[in-house]
Amino acid sequence: MDKQTHLRLLGTELREFLDVTNKEIADFNALADKLDDDQFTRRLRVRVVFSSIEAHISHLKASSMAFSLTEEEMFSAKEQFELLDQRLTSTGKIVENRPSLKENIKIAFKAFSKATSSGYIVDYGTTDAQRFFLAAEIRNRITHPKSAKDWSLSEEDIEQINAAWIWFGQHLANVGKL
Repeated sequence: MDKQTHLRLLGTELREFLDVTNKEIADFNALADKLDDDQFTRRLRVRVVFSSIEAHISHLKASSMAFSLTEEEMFSAKEQFELLDQRLTSTGKIVENRPSLKENIKIAFKAFSKATSSGYIVDYGTTDAQRFFLAAEIRNRITHPKSAKDWSLSEEDIEQINAAWIWFGQHLANVGKL
C-alpha cells in the first residue's frame, strides 16, 4: 500500500473514531438531560469525556507506531518506547511507562503529525490549551478523591470539561486532515 493510501485510511479511521466518541458524548448528554443535574451526573460527564480523549490518544499513538513500521527510522528508539507506553531502564530492561495526560497528549499529536507528514503543531501555550489541562486536573480530582469535597463539581468545572472536549476535538480533526 502506498503512503498516500495509508494516510487516507488512517485519517478516515480517526474521523470514524471521532464520530463514535461524539455519539458517546451526545448519548450521554441526551441521558443527562433526562436526569437531575446532580453531582453523580456531573462526575459521569467528566468520565465520559476523558475516556473518549484517552481512547483517541491511544489510537493516535498506535496509528503512528503502525505507520512507522512501513518506514524505517521514522521514530527514534526513545520515541518508539513512548508510543508503546514503555521505557528502557539504565540496566536495559523494558518496563511499562504511563506518562501523564499532559505528556501523553503531546507525544500523541507530535507523533501522528510526524507519521502523516502533516506538519500539524499544537500550541500548548494558548488559553484554550491551558483550560484543557485545568479540566484534566478536575478529572484527576474526581477519579482520585482525597475528600468528599473533591467529588463536588461546579458549573464552572463542567464548562471547563466541555471546553476541553471541544479543544481536543478541534486538534484531533486538524491533525487527522490529510
